[in-house]
Amino acid sequence: MAQTVITASPAAGIAGTFASGTASPHNTRSAIAAETITVGKFVVNTAGADTCELPDAQAEAASGRGLGIALRPASGATSYATGEEVKIGYSGEFWVVGEDTGIAIGDPVFVRGADAGTYGLGSFRSDADTADAVQLPNAVFLGAVGTAGALVKVWLNGPFI
Repeated sequence: MAQTVITASPAAGIAGTFASGTASPHNTRSAIAAETITVGKFVVNTAGADTCELPDAQAEAASGRGLGIALRPASGATSYATGEEVKIGYSGEFWVVGEDTGIAIGDPVFVRGADAGTYGLGSFRSDADTADAVQLPNAVFLGAVGTAGALVKVWLNGPFI
């Protein structure tokens, strides 16, 4: 029988996964990817009600089109291809990559919807980069990080209108 190895300092989490709790019909939904979507990014409805995409206009995330976070599939894939079914988390505590420095607990959540920047459309930030991001209603950071690109917890409680 093989020995079980337990790491003393495991990674904090994986972007696009629940930080606490699990997926259920009460906190997730599905939509078909209209484009390639990276897990851990915020997604919005496209013109077709059954499809989703990354926000590509600044106000899309908070305009009633916001769906939630593209969750990491059981296969471990880091993105969804066009036409694949995307599992989307809209209520709960999730791991995401913070795109700016100095995120603090309780900071409001902004979602990038213009100018993909370093971390891409649908990325999460804590400052009002009003030219490229919009504040997401019913969302708050639950963790603090000092480095851009670090994992951080975010609480979502959709709908995002």
